[in-house]
Amino acid sequence: MLETYGSHPLQSIKVFKGDPSNNLSIVFIHGGGWRDPNNTYDDFEPMCNYFKTRTNHNLFSINYRLSPEVKHPTHLQDVWAALQYIAKKYPGPMLIVGHSVGATLLLELLNVRSIAGVTGGEELKIQSIVLIDGIYHIPELIEEYPSYNSFVSEAFDSEESYTQALQVSWTNSLPFEGEPPHILVIFSLQDELISVRQTEILEKYLKQIGANHQVAKGNWGLHEEVYKNQEVYELLLANIGK
Repeated sequence: MLETYGSHPLQSIKVFKGDPSNNLSIVFIHGGGWRDPNNTYDDFEPMCNYFKTRTNHNLFSINYRLSPEVKHPTHLQDVWAALQYIAKKYPGPMLIVGHSVGATLLLELLNVRSIAGVTGGEELKIQSIVLIDGIYHIPELIEEYPSYNSFVSEAFDSEESYTQALQVSWTNSLPFEGEPPHILVIFSLQDELISVRQTEILEKYLKQIGANHQVAKGNWGLHEEVYKNQEVYELLLANIGK
């Protein structure tokens, strides 16, 4: 079932399981370098089908507008709007999962008012977040992979814009907004597009700020395979309730 949170075709949510009486919603945010139309809410269909048989939780996957049609912080504003929609219709805490740039957006979400300039809205009841093979420090990413500036420049107006887009590269240090969630960071050592450096940078940052977190690294496939790996499914299931 599809639901919409805006007028654009990509402002949509795929509901794999939705019941307002359920006590937890699991929400997925896809990757794709802010721009790849081949990455959609359907990326997580195998995981959602797996979870359906093992949990009684709601399961949602969201789309958001892509670059170059839009630039930062519009992607994040869409994610925020989608989560606000889900929270109003399906009350209760959330466990949110992001892959690649979806993980980037999810980390940004913890300071959405500062980063995206959103106002109003309800405080989301985020129980836990799961970051899978994400980008957490864009200047370091471009230093390691200079060719990646091609898609970063489509998503951001300037170097200053992407430097200030994530907590890890901020020039000022701000605490997470609201109640800090538990953070599970997952990285596949077989990822061919992003090295372990991004995860190591985030891990160091989370230790510095004293965040409640866990880091898991393993051989779970290539970049577009890791979120389809059953061992990763089990890591997520074990994270519920932390």
